[in-house]
Amino acid sequence: MKRFGLILSLLLTGTLLFVLLPISVRADGDEPSGGDEPEIVTPVVMEAPETITEKDDIGYTTIKEYDYPPEDTEGETAPVTLQGLLDKAINEDDSVLVQINIADGTYNIDCPLVIYSNTFLNLSDDAKLVRATDSGLLLYAQPDSGDMATIGGYDLAKNIFIEGGSLIGNAAASQNYNGPVRFNHCNNIIIRNTSFSDSIGHMLNVSGCKNVLVDSCTFSGFVKYGGTSEEFYMGPFSEDKVISRHRSIEAIHLDFMNAEGEDDLYLLDGTGPSNIVISSCTFEGVVRGVGTHHLSSDIKGTDITIKDNTFRSVKTACVSLYSYSNVTVSGNTCSDSGFFLITEDVSDLVISSNRISGMITEDDPINQIVNPLYLIDATNVTVEKNEISGCDKDDPSRAINANILVQKVDTITFTENKSENSTDNAVLVKESTNVTFNNISSEKKNDFTITGGENPISVYDSDAVIGFEEINGSFYCSNSSIKLYSNTINGRVNFSDSPSFVAENNVITTKKVQAININNPAGPVTFKDNTISTSECENAAYIKSKGQKIILSGNSFSSNVSKNYIYVEDSDSVTIESNKMDIRGASAEQGISVNDSTVTIKDNSVSGCTKYGLYCKGGAKITATDNTFTGCAVNLTSATVTFTGNKVDASSQNTAIILKDITNSKIDNNDLKYGREGIYLNNCKDSSILNNTYSGEYKTWYYAESNCSNNRYPPKPSSPDVTGTPASPTPPEPTTPPVDDDSASFGGFVERLYNVALGRPSEEDGKNFWVANVSAGNLTGADCAKSFLLSPEFLSKNMTDEQFIGILYQTFFARNYKDDPEGTAFWLNSLKVAGKDTVVDGFINSTEWCNICASFGVRSGATRAKATIPSANAKAFAERLYTCCLGREAEQEGLMFWSLALTNQETSGSDAARLFFESGEFTGFGLNDREYIKRLYTTFMGREADDGGLTFWLNSMANGATRNDIFNSFVASPEFTEICKSYGIRK
Repeated sequence: MKRFGLILSLLLTGTLLFVLLPISVRADGDEPSGGDEPEIVTPVVMEAPETITEKDDIGYTTIKEYDYPPEDTEGETAPVTLQGLLDKAINEDDSVLVQINIADGTYNIDCPLVIYSNTFLNLSDDAKLVRATDSGLLLYAQPDSGDMATIGGYDLAKNIFIEGGSLIGNAAASQNYNGPVRFNHCNNIIIRNTSFSDSIGHMLNVSGCKNVLVDSCTFSGFVKYGGTSEEFYMGPFSEDKVISRHRSIEAIHLDFMNAEGEDDLYLLDGTGPSNIVISSCTFEGVVRGVGTHHLSSDIKGTDITIKDNTFRSVKTACVSLYSYSNVTVSGNTCSDSGFFLITEDVSDLVISSNRISGMITEDDPINQIVNPLYLIDATNVTVEKNEISGCDKDDPSRAINANILVQKVDTITFTENKSENSTDNAVLVKESTNVTFNNISSEKKNDFTITGGENPISVYDSDAVIGFEEINGSFYCSNSSIKLYSNTINGRVNFSDSPSFVAENNVITTKKVQAININNPAGPVTFKDNTISTSECENAAYIKSKGQKIILSGNSFSSNVSKNYIYVEDSDSVTIESNKMDIRGASAEQGISVNDSTVTIKDNSVSGCTKYGLYCKGGAKITATDNTFTGCAVNLTSATVTFTGNKVDASSQNTAIILKDITNSKIDNNDLKYGREGIYLNNCKDSSILNNTYSGEYKTWYYAESNCSNNRYPPKPSSPDVTGTPASPTPPEPTTPPVDDDSASFGGFVERLYNVALGRPSEEDGKNFWVANVSAGNLTGADCAKSFLLSPEFLSKNMTDEQFIGILYQTFFARNYKDDPEGTAFWLNSLKVAGKDTVVDGFINSTEWCNICASFGVRSGATRAKATIPSANAKAFAERLYTCCLGREAEQEGLMFWSLALTNQETSGSDAARLFFESGEFTGFGLNDREYIKRLYTTFMGREADDGGLTFWLNSMANGATRNDIFNSFVASPEFTEICKSYGIRK
């Protein structure tokens, strides 16, 4: 016969209490609160006692041993029953241990056995206690005296030990919801080397107990409920039968003695489990392994340890932890099961050194789509040295979207874990704070890989620090604050709507997608000192951000991309500084490409582009200083630019800098090398191009193709002649002798400009310059007036719009603007919409200006007579733009401006539509891509979008087409051509 092989580490005094349950009453009352399926949670560690044999070492003075079946019944008045032997512990004092040795054999128990305090039930290996009734318990604890419904805390019974043998629920044909063994409100329970099997309910219920060790036991033989109650429904899921209580039956049940956890046969005083150790046990074919499945409203279980167990073919969760604190789950092995671990309302949780693989994928009606680790609503969690291999099966209905799912967790650290074979994510984090992947100082890496998906780590609505990781796939975050340090990422970095993002010292290697995708973050982004290698994709880095500060600094790009290293669009505060871009394979068109954005570009090194080291378009506002562009030109189109102190070595190409459709820009102090000309200009106005150094084969420093005015140039390197107009009305040398200041002469005309435009008398040299050029026919009155009104001296006055219009009235109309309120309103609105250059042109083409110039004998410079009343067709087209694009009626000033501009062919239908779509009012709508395309259909097609067309354009944008690209396609459509034709306007 086996001897007692247990010792209590903590042998506390207390009174053991339990009551016999009527056959008709189920063994627990753990209906989920409100009828809802509970969420998920996690456990802590109690060391197993060492085995000893001496009674003095376990605190007893006397051990009274009894054998069953009894070898000698002499002196007994009746045969001794097993219950009779158990009853011998009643009223013994705490110095006596009653040890009952049960021999090999099968014993059918037709009435529940009651066990009392200070009892050791010692079963031989082949001893089997079999429940022989269809209902009721096999074994439960009861107090020596008193009503068990009135005894709470841990005082119902104490010091109960079970070792060896088998406790069999015999529930194969049962229609009742009962488990075989139940101890509640007890203190100091040790169960070792015992087999539990054949149960519908919990195989071992130790709810509301303290100091419990279950060691080296087996739990198997779950039996599906065979009754008719839908509460325990086990058939296929449907809308009204998805939640079955049977799905939540733990083999070892660790619940709370309250209304949420147990039934009212006990005192429901809120007692929770405390100091529980489940170690070296095997769970196979059960519904759930260890824990509970609903929250406690008034207390937490404490000090729970689940370690070194084996879980096989567990239908739902191996470990389910709800409302626990100080929990350790370590060294366990899980295979072919549902969840390994689920938590809710858990604190101080350690999940360590578990091995998890082969999660359930077959169509089991009590299982759902699972995540091996499912951590919800937890605080202070450590996840370390675990190995998880989920399921890479092709059936999407059984797919594992994440091996580790973290939601609503505060403070969690991942260290030295390995995860592979999940469908979408190795780790998915949602709504959590203080998430750390590795201690930043330790460099102990996790290894997160996935099969069939894209993002090993995904973070939503959280804040996380991720350091020293090997991420074999992409990293994705949304609406999260992220610090990404010193990782190796074999995929892209993709984040959107994030309140803050910092990525430093990472190595990023990706293929076919952007390495960096910054798309509308909700806060600042810093991408610093990273090494980026990409191939087979359009852009290495993509940036789109309104209202947030984006910094790319100190990064090294060594990539083979088809378009750009860095592409920025629709952004208003981007800094690109001290980056190195070395194109390999000479496939990239541009180093840095900027579309409709405000960007600072400083101290970067760009080489090897097939087209441009820097390419700007779409109204970009660029400050580029101290950059080096080697083997590539710079193209600044449709932009406002400060380009100073840069080195452009485009000697292999024709031109160093291309300037097209720019105004109010500064291209100064650059070092330019080129094959044909240093700077090419087309439609460039009011810009400074000074103090650059030029070296090239043909020594041509610039070539101005058309429509370039009011730019400030230095003398050409080959000639001292003055080209264009001077930077201010004061030239260095007069070209002709002074002339008389007769009021009807050229001198009077020039003096008038000084007095009206600049508010001061002329200086002699300046006046002589202007008179000489006007009299020689080199300059018209318009040329002179524009030079005065757009000169640095005039602009330095920093006039308001109203003051500026007032000066124009005096200069070109010789009258006070306040006497013409309606006209003033028109010009003020025009100034806001079209800018100073266009408004000045409007005044120059007026009849009044032509008359003023004629009075001085000066050519006016007016291009042609302009209509002052718009045509009906032009007005109708302008009204259509307001309605289709802005969705409102036109205001009178705006309608008059656009109608006249279209009538006088100062703008085309395409250009007018573009300005409407790029206006602050339209962009302020914040339309998504779908709504933007629908607005294009209404404006350019005159109809609603069809489903096929809408899908086509959305797919185009998803594949990299910009809004500007889509806009241009609609402008070029035959439908818009016909619309313009029907209104009689220039397309």
